[in-house]
Amino acid sequence: TLAVKRRLACEMVKYWQQAQDNIINLPLSNGWGEKHRFFVKWKYIEAKASAYYYHGLILDEGNTEKSHGMAVAALQAADEYL
Repeated sequence: TLAVKRRLACEMVKYWQQAQDNIINLPLSNGWGEKHRFFVKWKYIEAKASAYYYHGLILDEGNTEKSHGMAVAALQAADEYL
C-alpha cells in the first residue's frame, strides 16, 4: 500500500541521514572518499524525494480541496529534491 511505501521511504531517510552524518567522521582521504560521500548524499535525497512523493499520493486520495493542495505541495517538493 502507499502508506507502507511511505513508511519505508521515511525509514530510508532516517538511515541515510545517519550515514551522511557519520561518514564525515571517517578518514576517507583516498580518491574514493568523495565518491562515497556523494553516493550517500544522493541516496539520502532520493529517499527524501520518495517519501514526499508517496505522502503526496496519500494526500491526493483525500476528497477535500485542502488535501489536494497539500498533495500538490508535497509532489512539488519531491520534484525539487530530484
